[in-house]
Amino acid sequence: MSRYINADELKKRINSRIGYFELYYPIDTANISELRNCLEIIDNAPTEEVQPIVMGKWILSNKQFKEDVENDNYLFICSKCKCSDIHAKDIKVPYCWNCGAKMEESEELLESENK
Repeated sequence: MSRYINADELKKRINSRIGYFELYYPIDTANISELRNCLEIIDNAPTEEVQPIVMGKWILSNKQFKEDVENDNYLFICSKCKCSDIHAKDIKVPYCWNCGAKMEESEELLESENK
């Protein structure tokens, strides 16, 4: 599995290390040069298109349909896009079908439709 990093933050840390060597060990040009090479490697590294993971929760609605409850199904609302889904309480639905939010565990009850 790939690990994505913040290249700009990494470059800041390397630049800080370069500044340290230039201040305290100015004759250590080999290490300073190698750190500058690292900055160039980072700038020339291939990039990938990544998107942040959107997290949400299924919130149990207080508005339930009798026939669904009789079949052990309940109305849940996505905390991100407010779309609804009907499923059993004990079934884990890991993603919202509408917005793709990754769902965390939640025992919240939606008190009103305006939430």
